[in-house]
Amino acid sequence: MNHKIIDVALAVIKDKQGRYLVAQRPASTDYADFWEFPGGKREACEDRLQVLKRECAEELGIKVERARPLFCWEYEYKVNAEGREGALGCKVNAEGREGALGCKVNAEGRHECRKPVGVSVEGALGYNDRCVRLDAWLIDGYSGEAHGAEGQQVRWLYPDEFKDYTFLEANKVLMKVLALPECCVITPDVEIDSMFYSKIESLKSSDYTLLQFRAKNLSDAEYKKQALELAKFAAERGMTIMLNAGQECVEAIEGVGLHLTSRRLLGLSSRPIVEGRWLSASCHNSEELAHAERIGVDFVFLSPVLETPSHPGAEILGWEKLESLVAKANIPVYALGGMKKANVSQAQQVGCQGIAGISEFWD
Repeated sequence: MNHKIIDVALAVIKDKQGRYLVAQRPASTDYADFWEFPGGKREACEDRLQVLKRECAEELGIKVERARPLFCWEYEYKVNAEGREGALGCKVNAEGREGALGCKVNAEGRHECRKPVGVSVEGALGYNDRCVRLDAWLIDGYSGEAHGAEGQQVRWLYPDEFKDYTFLEANKVLMKVLALPECCVITPDVEIDSMFYSKIESLKSSDYTLLQFRAKNLSDAEYKKQALELAKFAAERGMTIMLNAGQECVEAIEGVGLHLTSRRLLGLSSRPIVEGRWLSASCHNSEELAHAERIGVDFVFLSPVLETPSHPGAEILGWEKLESLVAKANIPVYALGGMKKANVSQAQQVGCQGIAGISEFWD
């Protein structure tokens, strides 16, 4: 069944200490005491930025001066007669697959949720419709002092404090978005020696903390050996390592994530590793992107955006096609292929988490 989609703007405000502003739902509403990122429904004739500015003024008493798109996704609330899963419990789809970010995903790739007994969907959401498009913006410039202008409680939380608060399920997607950096470095096929580790050290010094270990020049046994050493090295420096390897290799090494090639992605019917470990995938079109969502991939690399020296003459997506694909995605997307550090802002403006690359970061 098709539902009218209500557009909702969410304000993600980060202070100089790295904390984010969240608000508590008033006692007079359903789901009182639940926490959420501030925001509200877009009115007629408002554009995306106008509704953000209005809601921030009304709810937080601030004037937005600088903001950029962070993440946009659709969330569908399903009415369930039994209500057996409790407040904002996630719906299991026909195949019983668990979707990205701990939610359940239906056949169309939307996150779904069942209502608890005795609570209306309208009351729980504050909207009359069941399907919302949540448009989160990162605000890095504003005037005024943020406060609960409508009497609601507000708090500044560090990301590791989110787990101590009960958030509306539709807001939880942002917690992983906020945990991901704006750049991902992919290793080239080089010797794993002291120079390699010196480069990893310099990447960390430049605040590049997400690394995909891709070493096609190594045998499976040698890759696993080097991945184990790299994982230890990275963990001591607060870096996240994604292994471009088999599931068994990833499960044998603590703290690492799994990266899937597009071919391996399409061969899977369910998430291959447990929640709590990062899962990424390479995608090149809408079909692969939709499949990644269905099996619960946390984030993807979409390529090639621009022409690269390694694949001259290859068909590229271009910025316009990239934007149209990202607009349909409900998981974070990194732009890959011909990307430069100067492209980060442009990639984010079309809805990407950021960029990924090899030579731009490694050379």
